[in-house]
Amino acid sequence: MDAQETRIYTAVIITVIVFGGIVIYFIVSIVRQQRKNLDLHRENTLAEITAIERDRGRIAYDLHDELGPILSFIKLKINIFGLTDADDKIQLEKVNDSIDKAVTRIREISYDLMPAVLLTEGLPAALAEYINIIDRDSLQIDFTFPDTITLSEDVSINIYRIVQEVILNTTKHARATHLDIFFKKEPDKIIITMKDNGIGFDPKKIVNKRGLGLKSLHSRAKFMDGKIFLNSKKGIGTEIIFEIPC
Repeated sequence: MDAQETRIYTAVIITVIVFGGIVIYFIVSIVRQQRKNLDLHRENTLAEITAIERDRGRIAYDLHDELGPILSFIKLKINIFGLTDADDKIQLEKVNDSIDKAVTRIREISYDLMPAVLLTEGLPAALAEYINIIDRDSLQIDFTFPDTITLSEDVSINIYRIVQEVILNTTKHARATHLDIFFKKEPDKIIITMKDNGIGFDPKKIVNKRGLGLKSLHSRAKFMDGKIFLNSKKGIGTEIIFEIPC
């Protein structure tokens, strides 16, 4: 190889190296930007979920600790009056019944927004209490939660919402008579499996339509850096699996 060929060969190598460096630089820049976008999306999702849960907690407190006692106080006051007329007594009973129904409904709404037991006794107690109020005649729920699992408050709230959403979807859409909810602890993650014996569906069609609250479930799973797996077939039932890093 003469001097001219050597120079050409060297120039080609330098060009390839420079071009390769430029390509690598752009690839690295794109990857970094994608990571920044993902981090930003996660931060926005976190802020949105945190704000929602904060508002729910505030509304639940206002309903349960302020509006509920006010209605109870009103009931107490109106029953002080010594009514003698039979028609008046009937009307008073109707008013008392309406107030009792309103107080009961307020407690139900408050519980749906933010159950106090979730914050005071933890996720297992909150889920057990919520499952207990489900109509057992229409949907039998088996719930397993190992004692070895410990969770932070934020994670507990998000998992509670996930299970709550799945139960609501099952009762509304699945036509199922049985639902298994099983928590399993592994060294690096927690696995939540929820499986029903309902009519099932085509996951692709439902995902494209963002049906069955899947968008909310995906958002909460991402918030915890978790994964969601959906298995369903018509006539067989639906299985939803969440993997949450420890």
